[in-house]
Amino acid sequence: MPWLIAALLLLFAPAALACECQEISAGDAFDRADIVFYGEYDGEEFKVLKKYKGKLKKKVSLDEPRDKCDVGNFETNKRYLVFVETKKKSKFASVCMGTRALEFEPISPVMMTLSDQPQYGVKKKDRDAHQKLRDKMVDEATELLQKAAERCEPEVWKGKEAASGHIEVRFDHTEGRLFTAEILRYQTNIETTDKVRECLQGQLTERKFPKFDGGPFSIQAYYVVDRVDASMVRKKKSGSVVPFKSNDRPTDLEVIE
Repeated sequence: MPWLIAALLLLFAPAALACECQEISAGDAFDRADIVFYGEYDGEEFKVLKKYKGKLKKKVSLDEPRDKCDVGNFETNKRYLVFVETKKKSKFASVCMGTRALEFEPISPVMMTLSDQPQYGVKKKDRDAHQKLRDKMVDEATELLQKAAERCEPEVWKGKEAASGHIEVRFDHTEGRLFTAEILRYQTNIETTDKVRECLQGQLTERKFPKFDGGPFSIQAYYVVDRVDASMVRKKKSGSVVPFKSNDRPTDLEVIE
C-alpha cells in the first residue's frame, strides 16, 4: 500500500512542494520512524493524544525544519498524525514519512479504522478491544435490521404464512456515533410498497451504535427468511465491518490505497 505522496505534499504546501519523496509503504514508514503519535498542536508544541511508538512525554516539541522535506508549518489547534525522526536530541517530522493533518484518532498509524485488517502497530490489548467493538457493532446492526424488517413488513418476516425475503443494508459511520443506512437489496415473495421502504429507512437511519470516535467505516448486514409453513422456518442474519465507501467521502481522511 504505497503512500499517496502527492496528497501529502498538498497538505503542507508551499514548503514541501519541491520535496521529492521515495515511495514507501505505511508499514515501512512506521518502522523507520523513531517516534509516532497523534496529537494537537497548540502553536508551539504538541499535546500527545495517542502514542504509537517511541519514548515521549505528554507534550512534544519539534525542531526547526532541516530541509524542504521537513514539516514546519503546523496549524494551531489542529490535530496531526506525526512521524518523527530523531537526530541526537533533535526531533524532525518529515512529510515523506506520512506526517499529516487528521481529524480523527486512528487505530494505528498504518490502519486507520475498524474496517482495516490487520492492525499493524497495535498492541495486543488494543487489538482485542477493537475486535470486541467490531463484533458488538455487527451484532447490533444485524439485530436492528431484523427488528426493522419485522416491524415494517411483519407478514413476511414475522408471520406464520409461507413467505420468503432477503434484505441487505449498509450502515455508514461518519462521525461520532452517527450512522446512516442504505438499503442495498430488499426482495420478498410479495410486491414491496414505497411505504415499506420508507418505514425501513426511518427505522435504520441515524441510529446510535457503540461509541467510536475514529475514522469512517461501514457495516454490511443482511437478513434472510424462508418460511415454508409455521413449523418450518429458515432464518439467517449476519454482518461484517467493511471499508467505508461513499461518493461524499472526505478526501483528507485517508492517504493509503
